[in-house]
Amino acid sequence: TKPVTVTATKCKAIPLDSVTCKLKTGEHQTYSCPQAIKQYNKYMGGVDRNNQLRQFYHICLKCRIYYKYLYWMLFDIQYLYFIFHL
Repeated sequence: TKPVTVTATKCKAIPLDSVTCKLKTGEHQTYSCPQAIKQYNKYMGGVDRNNQLRQFYHICLKCRIYYKYLYWMLFDIQYLYFIFHL
């Protein structure tokens, strides 16, 4: 229920959609939100989850050469996918 600022190119801010959220007590509450927030929550869940997992379970290797960094980043992503999707 915190205010959020979003910039979107394919959504309009005026038509508000409703979103149902589950509270800590187990009750469901309905909020109104812009269409951009609803689409973001629908389509970007996997990307955010992957970034969150990479923060907690990353391989601690620092590389100054970009292709080594890209290699270890891709290895990290595949490793997390393998561990959490079995």
